[in-house]
Amino acid sequence: GALMQINIVVDTIFSTFLEEGTPTWLYLSQRMMQLPLGIFAMALSTVLLPHLSKLFASNDDEKFSNSLKQSIRIVLFVGLPSMVGLSILSEEIISTIFLRGEFTYIDVYKTSYSLIVLAVALPFLMIQRVLQPAFFSRLDTRAPLIISFLSVGVNIIMNYLLAFYLELGHVGIAGGFLVAALISSSGFLYVLYKKNLIPAKYLFNHKNLVIIIISSLLAILLFFISQNISFAAISLANKIITLCSMVLGSTLIYLALAYLFGIRFKAFKSNN
Repeated sequence: GALMQINIVVDTIFSTFLEEGTPTWLYLSQRMMQLPLGIFAMALSTVLLPHLSKLFASNDDEKFSNSLKQSIRIVLFVGLPSMVGLSILSEEIISTIFLRGEFTYIDVYKTSYSLIVLAVALPFLMIQRVLQPAFFSRLDTRAPLIISFLSVGVNIIMNYLLAFYLELGHVGIAGGFLVAALISSSGFLYVLYKKNLIPAKYLFNHKNLVIIIISSLLAILLFFISQNISFAAISLANKIITLCSMVLGSTLIYLALAYLFGIRFKAFKSNN
């Protein structure tokens, strides 16, 4: 369960061997990435564990599978637009929150670079987080342990290759974290697929593809807007107002598109 925290500790250790300021850039970008992860994925994971445990105790594999599939869809629905917003608005977010005192625009750029990479890792981390209860509810701790060790090993190797061998610095460390998140989430999905709990074709069904499409449209919209606003030239108050307006406006547009395309969710019932 501490997989992500272990990888963050590994990244922090590697960052101390790079240029001055690297640990701070990584730390701040990790905090931004963990905000949607903590609010949505961890909350969903907490709800899922007792729900899936009841379904496993009643031997209802069909409802167990349906709950997992709905969880993945919720994660895609929240994780993809979060990834889009954090990556495209990375400079705007970092400058609005942290640009003051000794934190300069160089620090804003450096932090935004690692935030972009970590934002791409966000959906994979969210998938990993909501799939863990599927193993714990079935009293299976072996598979998550093996996948966790594999992920940490991959993270260490990729950190060295990307940050030091290819000289990508703190962006390389973020890239190693991304690869580790991809490996762990893929490992969880593969094991559940082998147990016939998640069919392979589900990941590419109609509604999931719709979420990917409207997230892509959101990315285009935010990119166009961000290119026409110079955050460096406006005051902090205007930055806050502009950023909040962009986030709120894009969220409403995303929800409206999702509703028009028929994306719906059902609550997890505790009496199942």
